[in-house]
Amino acid sequence: MKTAQYYYNEANKLRDDYLQFGISDKEYFEALSKFKGNADEAKQEVIRLYEKAIELNPNFADAYADLGCLCNNFNDRDEYFEKALSIVPQNEILYYKIGYHYLQLGEEEKSITNFNRGIELFPYSWMLLSFRALAYSNDEKVEEALVDINKAIKLDPSRSHMYFYRGNFHEQKGDIKSAIKDWEKEKELGGVSGTSKLEEYC
Repeated sequence: MKTAQYYYNEANKLRDDYLQFGISDKEYFEALSKFKGNADEAKQEVIRLYEKAIELNPNFADAYADLGCLCNNFNDRDEYFEKALSIVPQNEILYYKIGYHYLQLGEEEKSITNFNRGIELFPYSWMLLSFRALAYSNDEKVEEALVDINKAIKLDPSRSHMYFYRGNFHEQKGDIKSAIKDWEKEKELGGVSGTSKLEEYC
């Protein structure tokens, strides 16, 4: 007998086959459509699988959250997110997933609100702090972004991408010397995101 987890895994597999970090939902579903024939059909198939998982397990928080990320209707999306959090109110990954989704949509205020909620529960989460920093930066709140990213780096200094972010924040402020130092640190740790930045300034 196929379980809720089976359908959830199938939906994620469908996504993961084509999902690349940082691309938009539109780009993702265009890629997904290559084997489904139509982007809307592909999206509906993923939604169907998540809904099937929820039908079999009405308390499947991750399925609600992922379904929310696919909703065109903003009210439905917010309702799915809140449902997920009502089931598992203390889940760091859910707050990251929801906050990052709003960040991708350019809804910095909602992104920051959800990261705030997560950080209240997980004040030592380098992940939530670093992505709230991105949301602050996108909202032109560079000082707040630097406070968060500095905390995140102190919590886990091994994450190369956080030095890339901090370098970008320094660049945003006009402090190119500090930005270069961080991009070089990112490169030292094996990151490549700052390569073009170093070529531009060095």
